[in-house]
Amino acid sequence: LRVREVGISYRIWGYFLLGETPGQTALDGTPIPEVLESAGMVPGIKVDKGKGPLANAPGDEITWGLDGLKDRLAHYKEQGARFAKWRDVFHISPTLPSRQAVVANAEVLARYAAICQNQGIVPIVEPEVLIDGDHTMERCAEVAEDVMRDVFTALYRHTVDLQCMVLKPSMVTHGKGSPKDTPFQ
Repeated sequence: LRVREVGISYRIWGYFLLGETPGQTALDGTPIPEVLESAGMVPGIKVDKGKGPLANAPGDEITWGLDGLKDRLAHYKEQGARFAKWRDVFHISPTLPSRQAVVANAEVLARYAAICQNQGIVPIVEPEVLIDGDHTMERCAEVAEDVMRDVFTALYRHTVDLQCMVLKPSMVTHGKGSPKDTPFQ
C-alpha cells in the first residue's frame, strides 16, 4: 500500500487503536474500525510491546515486540487496521545514546517497517529523541542526525520502500532541564 492509498496524507491522520480495540464493536455491533472509517478516519494500531533496558548499555532502552509481529499484523489487518506505529526512544546525555543503542534501535525500527510492508500495512516509524535532561539544542541535533542516519541506513538495508511509510521524527530542542534556552546555530 502506498501512503496516499490509505489517505494518511489527505485526511485526518488516523486513529490509533490499542490492544484488543480493533476486535471490539460499537453498541450497535459495528466493528470499531468500520466506525472510524465511516467517520473519515483511517484505523491503525500501536504494535510495539513497550520498552526496557538495553542489555550491556546502562541508561539506554530498546523497544520490544518483534516476536510474533507478522501474525499480529495479519490479525489486525483482518480487523481493519491500515497502518501501524512503533516507537523507539533515545535518551540524551554526554554519553547517551550509546552507539549500541543507536544501531540496535535503528535495526528494530527497520525490521518492524519491513514486516509491516510485507503484510500490506503502512508503518509509522518513530525514532524519538527524548527532550528529558539538560542537554543543549546542539547536542540534540547531533544525536538526531546520528539516529536518523542509522535509521535510514537500516531501512535501506531491509529494502523498506520509503514512499510507503511515514516517518515521525522528534523535534530538535534543548532539554527540559536545560539552564537556558540558547538559539540553535
